Amino acid sequence: MNDVEMVEFERAGELIRWARMQAGASQREVARAMGLGDTQQKTVFHWERGSREPLASNFIAACQACGFNVVLLPMSEEELARLDAAPVGAEGSLPSQG
Repeated sequence: MNDVEMVEFERAGELIRWARMQAGASQREVARAMGLGDTQQKTVFHWERGSREPLASNFIAACQACGFNVVLLPMSEEELARLDAAPVGAEGSLPSQG
């Protein structure tokens, strides 16, 4: 079994780029594996650069195309408390449900 490396990213595109680099794949190869076609390499480019954010389904598909599964883990009590304490609109905080 491979060791798991903990890596944090600010944006989905950064993680897509990291996964693609780990796989040794080009943007075109990721787009093709996702069924986007050869001409949609620019879509992966925009995700990686942050000029566009992928839909959740595209994010998962891009990670899978690079050989990675996406797993959601519950937050710890400390992480939840930090989110609760963050001002509304701050990065990592949720908007109020008011």
